[in-house]
Amino acid sequence: MVFMVIVFIIVIAVLVVWFATKSNDSGDGGDKGARTAFVEPVKTSPSTNDLFLQKCRSNEDIVFQPDQQQRQIINAIEQNRAIIEEAKRKGYIKTSTAWTTRYRELSNTANMLQKNLEAENATRLNSSKFRRYTSLWHRSVICADYAYEDYVASKETRNEIGELLVAIGKGDVRVSRSEKNNLYTIKDACKESTRNLYDRMIAIENNTAMLREKIKMECGKQGKEWYDRYLQRKWSKML
Repeated sequence: MVFMVIVFIIVIAVLVVWFATKSNDSGDGGDKGARTAFVEPVKTSPSTNDLFLQKCRSNEDIVFQPDQQQRQIINAIEQNRAIIEEAKRKGYIKTSTAWTTRYRELSNTANMLQKNLEAENATRLNSSKFRRYTSLWHRSVICADYAYEDYVASKETRNEIGELLVAIGKGDVRVSRSEKNNLYTIKDACKESTRNLYDRMIAIENNTAMLREKIKMECGKQGKEWYDRYLQRKWSKML
């Protein structure tokens, strides 16, 4: 009798858990595909876009604030994002403008990594912090790649607007005065963002190269072994 009661209790518990799970699934919007489609638009948010830049940050990094020029460029891009999207909607811009949604995060992360690289390169490395140095190097390489991608996208947006303005000047395309002024505003903002992304990319690449050499020379055996593995990976990609 006791055994039957225990079995009955277990069956009831399983059914309760099953019904609770089905209820939660229905409340979240149905099947997995529907849930994915529902949350996808969140990716366009400037604060959460792609989340890839989380890979480039570490609690060990020294925190540096952006300088005034960088803040001005960030503000210009964010203030004109609606104008850029409107120009894209009207067909004036054909290339992706996703770079505008993550510009603040990318610019701030690139600035922080660049400053950390400069700080480490300015002193002799401590072999006990080997993992800190290799992590900083790896994260900086990733960030430089992202900066390059957005540099290209920003440049393409700037060039498209420039070509459109030339066509407007020749009378081949007609737009209102306010639209023309907006296009000049976009072009100026993209010009500054393109230059900033390029400068960050070059600075990070130069500093990662210097840090890589310092790891090899100043972090003992583990530094040399790490550097050798880096070379092996590099050459294997070229074959």
